[in-house]
Amino acid sequence: RKLKVLDIAEWLHDDVLPKPEGVSKKESVVIHPTCACRELELEDKILAIGTTCANEAYIPLSATCCGAGGDRGFLHPEDTASALHDEARELKDRKADGAYPFAKSCELVLSDRLPYQYESIVYLVEETTKSKG
Repeated sequence: RKLKVLDIAEWLHDDVLPKPEGVSKKESVVIHPTCACRELELEDKILAIGTTCANEAYIPLSATCCGAGGDRGFLHPEDTASALHDEARELKDRKADGAYPFAKSCELVLSDRLPYQYESIVYLVEETTKSKG
């Protein structure tokens, strides 16, 4: 009964970011929430993570589902192509210092289909903050 399961967005926002000694912000980052983050209504926490770590944190309006669906997107790449069509167009000319998703499967398909090399949001927090203790 004491076990509390958190999404990574909740953990970063609630437990990691309140404790930094200093932040060395990036100029601009692109953030892609997972479907689960959206279902859990974590958009405000995701944006707060982004704006803590960057002067501009851009969440594409078309960033809904990446189409990975666990491993389904690897087996059926047409799913990810379709799911990311609008987001690819939206990000085509956007410059960013990094792009960050909240799940490994998203990271892989986003890097394959969009104009950035995506890496876990944990790296953004680690690169830009210095935690106490």
